[in-house]
Amino acid sequence: MSAPRCMAARAPAAAAPVAVCRPPGRGQPARPRASSAAAPSAAPPAAAELTARLRALAGSQYGHDLDASRRAEVEAVCAQLAALDCAEPSAAPGETWRPLYTNSTGNSSGKLGPFITDVEQIFPADEPGIYYNVSRLGPITAQLRGKCAVSGRRVNLEFENVSLRLGPWQVSKKDWAPGQMRGHWAAEYWDADTRVFKTNKGSLFVMVRKD
Repeated sequence: MSAPRCMAARAPAAAAPVAVCRPPGRGQPARPRASSAAAPSAAPPAAAELTARLRALAGSQYGHDLDASRRAEVEAVCAQLAALDCAEPSAAPGETWRPLYTNSTGNSSGKLGPFITDVEQIFPADEPGIYYNVSRLGPITAQLRGKCAVSGRRVNLEFENVSLRLGPWQVSKKDWAPGQMRGHWAAEYWDADTRVFKTNKGSLFVMVRKD
């Protein structure tokens, strides 16, 4: 799939131009891909309507509280966002993200037995290229540390360690050898406030930036 092009579309005379995303090849040639270090842009109008619909549909437990019909609605909206062809991953130092929806049933799903954990993805400003996936349930905190690097429409991951804490005490920690544990996120839609991607295991995630 070619790189997306966000271009100015002429609005009525009284309005300023607005940004829309559409695939290259219609009218002018595609512009060169922006640097992956640049901040992602705000959602264009068509996407803003869809991301608002995602937030309205997704429930409050990362999708685990939805029935099959509602989950299908959420994933249909994700497919519409992917069709806009606006998926330019970028670094996010200093930002924290939280899951809005996932169809994963694995360790990263935010569900532990009957319990829903409080999940955050933290990209520290003072540790560029590092991210933490933190899950909290009462006094229990599980933290995964990994490296992340943008490559085209993928964010490549290399996991370094996972630790478990009970209150202030570290209960356990497991380190992995370099290159032992890897994965990736394949971006389907990406803006300053919303990310839709699939993992290397095929799980769908919708993440939203935490204020």
